[in-house]
Amino acid sequence: ETSSTTLALLLYELALNPDMQQRLREEIIEAVGQHDGKVTYECINSMPYMKQVISETLRKYPVLPNLQREALADYVVPGHPKYVIEKGATVFISVMGIHHNPDIYPDPQRFDPERFSPEALKTRDTINWL
Repeated sequence: ETSSTTLALLLYELALNPDMQQRLREEIIEAVGQHDGKVTYECINSMPYMKQVISETLRKYPVLPNLQREALADYVVPGHPKYVIEKGATVFISVMGIHHNPDIYPDPQRFDPERFSPEALKTRDTINWL
């Protein structure tokens, strides 16, 4: 079950990073307090650090290591006019390769939810997180 696995990996990373665990705990306590002690959709959406922690967990441990797509039209690879992905060809996209590319995510093995802060998101193309 992918959700249970993702949650286990998130808890593992928080166990290794008590400062992040404490920051998230404080955010949860505050958010639940502002929503009459109820964990609702609105309550969860009011936790930006929680979203960052989940996004970083999925970056480091993607549910699928790669994606498979079919080209809908011929596609000339930019900068390489001799290379054409022909219509109907199967294309594999390495999610692990993108998420662990040090040019996109410096020190990719380090767990760092700040990679998904609003400021950090502005510096990266949205395609770099699948």
